Amino acid sequence: MRGTLENPHVHGVLRGEGVSLLVTFRGTPPPSLEEAFDRILRVEQAAGVPWTESYVRPERGEPSTDGGFSGPLREFWGRLGLDPSLLLSPPGNR
Repeated sequence: MRGTLENPHVHGVLRGEGVSLLVTFRGTPPPSLEEAFDRILRVEQAAGVPWTESYVRPERGEPSTDGGFSGPLREFWGRLGLDPSLLLSPPGNR
């Protein structure tokens, strides 16, 4: 999978077709994988806190045109265009 996601040609073809690729990675991705993406958001979850109460901060790129993006995950979920019903189920139960 990494070989595909690290390939700049794949990203170029997807962009050309109007496709946005959203990928999640648990842990710290290798630099070669990070370099393939225009935007990187870090989701930080404090110990003992539900994932839905995580904090989002940009590491590269700015996905929003209306100001800063750092803040609670719930606050920015809709700005990312994600389905609000996904916030109701635990990450491992989808």
